[in-house]
Amino acid sequence: MDDPSNPFHVPFPASSSSSAAPPPLRPKNQLLSKIGQPSSSSPRTELNNRKRFGGLFASFGLGNGTGSPLRAPLGTPIRSGRTHERFQPGDDEQEDSARQGVVGDVWSFAERMKELTLTVGSPARSKDKEKAPEDTDEWDGKGLMGLPDEILLHILLQLPPTLSQLHSISQISTRFYDLSRTPVLWLRIFHQAGFELNEHAQKNGVAVEYPPEGHWSGTEWIQPGSQSGGNPDDPSSNESYNVVTSEEEEEDLVKDNYSIAIHYPTLIQSRYNLQRLILDSDHLPNPTILQGHKDVVYCLARWGNYLFTGSRDRSIRLYDLSTGECIWTENDAHERSVLCLDLDIDEDGKGTLVSGSSDMAIGIYTIDLPPPSSCFTSSSSSSLDVGKRVNTMRCDSSILSIGLTPRYIVSANKDTKIHIYDRKTYELVKTLEGHTQPINSISLSSRKDKLVSGSGDGSWKIWDIATGLVESEGGGGRGVACVEWNHYHIVTGDGDNLVKLYSSSTGQLISTLQDHTDLVRSVTVSKSAGVIVSASYDKSIRIWDIKTGKLIKIINEDRSSLVFDLKMISNKIIAARQDGTIHVFAFGDHLPYVDLFA
Repeated sequence: MDDPSNPFHVPFPASSSSSAAPPPLRPKNQLLSKIGQPSSSSPRTELNNRKRFGGLFASFGLGNGTGSPLRAPLGTPIRSGRTHERFQPGDDEQEDSARQGVVGDVWSFAERMKELTLTVGSPARSKDKEKAPEDTDEWDGKGLMGLPDEILLHILLQLPPTLSQLHSISQISTRFYDLSRTPVLWLRIFHQAGFELNEHAQKNGVAVEYPPEGHWSGTEWIQPGSQSGGNPDDPSSNESYNVVTSEEEEEDLVKDNYSIAIHYPTLIQSRYNLQRLILDSDHLPNPTILQGHKDVVYCLARWGNYLFTGSRDRSIRLYDLSTGECIWTENDAHERSVLCLDLDIDEDGKGTLVSGSSDMAIGIYTIDLPPPSSCFTSSSSSSLDVGKRVNTMRCDSSILSIGLTPRYIVSANKDTKIHIYDRKTYELVKTLEGHTQPINSISLSSRKDKLVSGSGDGSWKIWDIATGLVESEGGGGRGVACVEWNHYHIVTGDGDNLVKLYSSSTGQLISTLQDHTDLVRSVTVSKSAGVIVSASYDKSIRIWDIKTGKLIKIINEDRSSLVFDLKMISNKIIAARQDGTIHVFAFGDHLPYVDLFA
C-alpha cells in the first residue's frame, strides 16, 4: 500500500528551518480559489464557472456530475503509443494498437484531466483565437487552471475514494498536488474503508498540513530520538499527535484545550495499521492489569479513557485507562453485588452514573470527571471527588441490567419485567412485560429510543420505549445470557454456546458463530473494526469477523479466569474477570491518533 503519510513521495519541509517564511494558513473548512486568489462570487463569474463545470463534466461523460463512468467522449481522438498493464475482462489482447490509450473504453481520470489541463488552454491552441466573451461557453485560454479550486474539488470528489486515485491526481501538476491534500478527500477514503472517528475528534478535529513528530518505518511509528516503534505498554507514547512543530501558526491554531490537530494522511495510515493488528491471528497483545477490587468484577462502563467498574465486593471504582490508576472509589455503593452500570456524560465530563445491584436497588450519582491531562499519584488519586450519590431507588427484585436515555432510567429485572423511570422525578413511568424468565441483559439503540432485551426464556425482543410495544423478536434454544445493539446489528450470546448475529432492522438471523464450548456470558461489537468479541464460561475471549463469521483469534491463551463483561473501544478490548482484575488488551498503543478512533 502507498504510504499515506507521504503518498506523493515529496519530502516534508524541515521543521527546524526558520529562514523560510511558512505558507499562510487557510481558514478552517475553506479553500483558496484559482492560483492563491480569493474566490469571486459575481453573477457573471458564477455563470461562466457553471458553464465550464458542465462542459467539463460532459467531456468526461459525467453528465450532471452524478459519478457515471469516465469514458472518452464521442469524437475524442484515440491516442496511440501508450500502453496499460491491465485490461478489462473480455478485452482482446490483439486489439489494434491505436486503442492502447483506452482501458476497456474507460480512460484514466488522471490522464484525461492532464490532457485537458495541458491542451485545452495551451498557447498553441489559443494563440490565433480571439479571447472569447465572458458570457460564452468558450474557454478563456487558461483551461482547467482557470477554474476555482472549489469547482476542481467537486470534480475530484467524483473519483473513487482510493489512495491510488488520489496519488494519480497529485502527479498532474503542482496545483492538483495541493488540491489532492484537501482533508475532505482523505476523509472520504477513511469513511469508505468503514473507519470512524470518535465524537470528540469529530467535533474538535482541526486539519493541519504537516504530520506529528515522528515518522513511519514500515508499519511502525518511530518517535523522535527512538530507535524503534513506540512502546505499546507506555500510555504516553501515543500523545505526540497533539503537537505540531512544523508550523508555528498551526500550533497556535490548536493551542486551546479542545482542538485536536489532525494530519489526515498520517491518520489514515495509522488506522490501516491498527486494523492489521486486530485482524492478524498471530498478534496477541499482552494485557495491562487493573487491580483494586477484592472480588469478582461483574460490569464495566466507559467514557473516553475513563472506566467505571462494579464488583461483588459492593464497590464501584473509576480507572484512568491512560495510566492504569484507580482515581475514585465508592466502597459501599450497595449492600450486595454491583451487577450493572451505565453512563450519560457530556463533552465536559459531567453527567450521570446509574448502578444496579442484587440488593434490589438502583444507585444514582452525579459525575464530574477530571480533565484527561490531570496527573495523579497512587497515594492520593483514589480520594478524588468524582461522584456523588444523589438518590437510591428501591425495586422488588434484583436489577440485572440497566440503561440511561435522555429522559429515562431503564432497568431489566429478575422479575421478568423492564421498568422505566423518569430521570427527573424518579417515578415509575411504565412497565414492559412479555418475557417469561429473568431478563439478563438490555442494550439501547444508537438513538436511545428503542431497546433490545435478552431473557432466560431464550428469546430477545426489540421494544419501542415511547409506546412500550414489541417491534420484533427472535431467539430460540436455551437462555439468552447477553445482548448488544450496535447500529445495524444485534448480537446475542446464549446457553447453547453460540454467538448469533441479527439484523436490527428486520430481526432476521444473519449468522451463527460456533466455537465456544460453554455458555457465552458477554458480547461486544466494533463496527469500525468489523469484529465481534465474545467471552464464555470456557474462559476464552474470541474475536470474530463480522462479515464472514470466521474466528480470527483467541486473545487470552492462558484462559485463567471467567470473564463476566466485555467492552471494545478504539484499539482496546477490556475484560471484567472473576479473579477481581480487569484486563486491558491494547492493539497498537504506540500508533499516532489511536485514541481518536471510534
